[in-house]
Amino acid sequence: MADVLDATEPCVLGKLIYHRGPRTVVEHTRSDGQTVVVKFAKQDPRAAIQRSEATMQQFAATHGILTPKVLRVYDIMGEAGPIGRAIVMEKAPGVPLVQVWRKLPRELQESIKDQLRGQLALMRLLTMPYIGRVGYQPTWNVFNCWQTYALGPFPDRQSFDEWCLRRIRQKPARSHKLDKWRLRRHVKKDRARSTEGRFVLTHGDLSPRNIMVEDGVITGIIDWQFSGFFPEWVEHANATVIAAGIEKWWIPVLREVVPQCAKGMAKLAFEIEEHPDCSYGDEKHFTFDD
Repeated sequence: MADVLDATEPCVLGKLIYHRGPRTVVEHTRSDGQTVVVKFAKQDPRAAIQRSEATMQQFAATHGILTPKVLRVYDIMGEAGPIGRAIVMEKAPGVPLVQVWRKLPRELQESIKDQLRGQLALMRLLTMPYIGRVGYQPTWNVFNCWQTYALGPFPDRQSFDEWCLRRIRQKPARSHKLDKWRLRRHVKKDRARSTEGRFVLTHGDLSPRNIMVEDGVITGIIDWQFSGFFPEWVEHANATVIAAGIEKWWIPVLREVVPQCAKGMAKLAFEIEEHPDCSYGDEKHFTFDD
């Protein structure tokens, strides 16, 4: 899927769908009449697009998940070299769920919840024997959505758990009632309950902005920026505890539809969530070449 595109090409021009900071998403009609979506970003450490994001989306699309197929990944070239990267993908029909949810009758809302449950159940059947992205690549640090910090890859659950617990030791507790020994015990218990070497496809940002619908039917789950293969508890904790950028009114819905995790793991996510002024000194930024 990798290719090179000159910055003057019209493929990155079109109807604006989204723009925030260095990232832009446009709808573009190609010369053959096909309407595609182009997501691109400048070569910026705050919002670099990794090829592995496109690989994750394509993996999902080719394994039964409702998400647009990736058509191309381009490095956008300027006179002095790469100035950004673009992912070209099919366009999911309809509109973002955030635009229509509150207008829908109750029966359609319940239907969409069931559809989303089905997608999440299928995602739990898609696994890798490591924590990271397809091809044993690092994923986004979902516990710090403020920076483009890489996470992993980790060969097994124990190494990931040790990474999490090291965060607990290194930062001040967010809760006055934090019992680090008990939290460690929760982590060990959850690992014992889990199947070793089975890490599930995780989207990481189930905002209603990222769920496309048409006539009450989910047509696509988009924006795989925070995706990876993780222990089962991560999706629920990320959606309902960290919930970075997720609309507050949507979080109760996610509590209904995303398979729940143990309270101890939700507590772990709460404690290791990082903030703009939080740094451990050992983070690795994604780079443009990732």
